[in-house]
Amino acid sequence: MWIIIRVLIAVVSLFLIQFYFVRKVKLSVKTLFPTFPDKKRKIILSVFLLLLNAYPVLLIINSVYAATTNQSIVFPQSVLADYLLLYPFWIVLIIIVQTCLFFLIIDLFKLLLFPLYKKYKEKLYSLQAKLFLAVIAFFIIYVPARVIYDYHKVNIRFVEFKKDNLSEDLVGLKIAFITDVQADRYTDDSRLK
Repeated sequence: MWIIIRVLIAVVSLFLIQFYFVRKVKLSVKTLFPTFPDKKRKIILSVFLLLLNAYPVLLIINSVYAATTNQSIVFPQSVLADYLLLYPFWIVLIIIVQTCLFFLIIDLFKLLLFPLYKKYKEKLYSLQAKLFLAVIAFFIIYVPARVIYDYHKVNIRFVEFKKDNLSEDLVGLKIAFITDVQADRYTDDSRLK
């Protein structure tokens, strides 16, 4: 029962984040590009939503199938599945979450300063649309670049701990603590070394 509740929370959260993001994108595009064809906008939005939702939908279908047939959950372990489903989902989700967090703060300020915002709504609306699309463009570049950077960068930090009256047995003791390796089937020996 707990797993069903967790899945429902995840699905509702994903839906709310998508709804907020798509609403902001539609309003920004309509504000800045009023002549942009609706048909093209709908196609772009459909491809975007497909990229974002294909992986979770397949996971849910797979989970339901596994639960009804008493089998374990199996997701295809292939490069094609990773590059077409898994990576696009996570990268797009991170872009959406970061953009939405940024704009939730702006929307909270608008709510708190509503009388002032209402007075300059027309001017601020165009500025907000430009800012929203600029933030999306920034995260579209930043998130994949950061993923690639983090994959190739390994941080090593040396900490020397000194304590008076330390037991003789512990003098010169070295401890190695390895954390957050993020290893998968694409992690090669050179990265691990």
